Amino acid sequence: MNDMPRAQDEKMVVEPPPPGLRPKASVAALQVAPPAQEQPPQASVPAAKEPARAKEQGRSLAFLYPPGQKEACAEFAAFLGSVALKVSKKPMGLRTALALEVKPDAGAPAILEAVKSSGAAGAILWLGAMSEAQAQDIEYAFSKAEFFLRPAGPDKAQKRVFAMDVLFEIMLLKAG
Repeated sequence: MNDMPRAQDEKMVVEPPPPGLRPKASVAALQVAPPAQEQPPQASVPAAKEPARAKEQGRSLAFLYPPGQKEACAEFAAFLGSVALKVSKKPMGLRTALALEVKPDAGAPAILEAVKSSGAAGAILWLGAMSEAQAQDIEYAFSKAEFFLRPAGPDKAQKRVFAMDVLFEIMLLKAG
């Protein structure tokens, strides 16, 4: 190669290859025939995948509360959800599958059936103003059916340690 700078009016000359070497493609082979029919280009972008966390790290829960305790239970659910997003390397999302007011005359089997039909993986029983007998009936029905139920009350509503304990149990439930 020549290290001398070229003048602007010089032209580059392309020499043919030496004998015995042939070009890889001829000029005729480089010409592309026009397509027979114009078709819009197909999108080859794969569909956006949901983050793995959506299915693997998401849990749906039912929240059961006595009359007049809807707001307190909702505050606990929001607190539990905020702790769930920070509790591990992979944040866990909580979804409310059912928020059910439990009347004093409601039967435990009917409550269990409502929770199961909602698709919830487990339930949180907000004790608030619920009678102890009714809470025990509900706990017994869930235990007998081997369905996750965790009682919670105003005394533990904003305690992070309690929330983390509940969340570790929830992590063992089926995803969804």
